[in-house]
Amino acid sequence: MKQASEEQRYEEAAALRDKMIAIENISQKQKVSNLNDNNIDVIGIARNDLYVCIEVFFVRGSKMIGREHFFLNDLVDEKTSEILSSFIKQYYIGNENVPRQNNDRRRNRR
Repeated sequence: MKQASEEQRYEEAAALRDKMIAIENISQKQKVSNLNDNNIDVIGIARNDLYVCIEVFFVRGSKMIGREHFFLNDLVDEKTSEILSSFIKQYYIGNENVPRQNNDRRRNRR
């Protein structure tokens, strides 16, 4: 956004600003309903003709403890499934923040 503004691409900068505000508003209003205490990451994607935004929410013990977002461009011709697949592979390779399932045996009893 800052770079677009510095390069006098004001409409693009405003669109990016609006997207960032929308993401902030959405994430503030979310309530995580996780029926168990497993640790999970929730990955969402939004796209338009110019950009792709991927948001990763970190849920640990049914509580959202943080998030990261990534704006990507030059992916107009890529399928959403391919973008997500590539993102997930790249994001988790070497990432030490991979969620682990709780090994609570009481849940597995019948």
